[in-house]
Amino acid sequence: MSTERAKFTETLEEFLQDHESSQDWQVIKNKMDSVPHFTIDELDYDLYSMFKERYYTREIGAEDEGIFYHNCNVITDRVIMEYVPKINLYVDKYNSVADRLVTINEDGENNVYLQPINTTNRKLATSSAYINNRKDVINKNKDNAELLDSAMNIKNIYLECIDSFDILFMGIY
Repeated sequence: MSTERAKFTETLEEFLQDHESSQDWQVIKNKMDSVPHFTIDELDYDLYSMFKERYYTREIGAEDEGIFYHNCNVITDRVIMEYVPKINLYVDKYNSVADRLVTINEDGENNVYLQPINTTNRKLATSSAYINNRKDVINKNKDNAELLDSAMNIKNIYLECIDSFDILFMGIY
């Protein structure tokens, strides 16, 4: 009895152990890395990392590595063509909402206020000013419904991208 494993039962983890540094795989990895990364706080959307995380223990559904390389390359090209414009659109919308929140919280002198209006006298509240810190304003407003909606739309687009690769792997898991 042979101890060599059959190719159709090879997991992505096993495949990457043998081939992640290969020139053929690096072409695919570089294409995935060309998809825009999106990071806010602990959320980090990176197509290649998400691909590995989702499929690492799944079995490859191709009879040999050549077919897997080819199919993965074709799907990666399709994902780039179809989803990169959508990702850019949603990231631009997120940045627009975030920039609007920052603008609302600025006083024109590069001081950013976390609580811009004092509810008692409706004047700028200078006691909570943060100098030039866009991230603090966004973090303070991260429960803003429009900002959350924009972030969730970005997440959903990345998940749709990853779903495109399902066809490369065995359906039973």
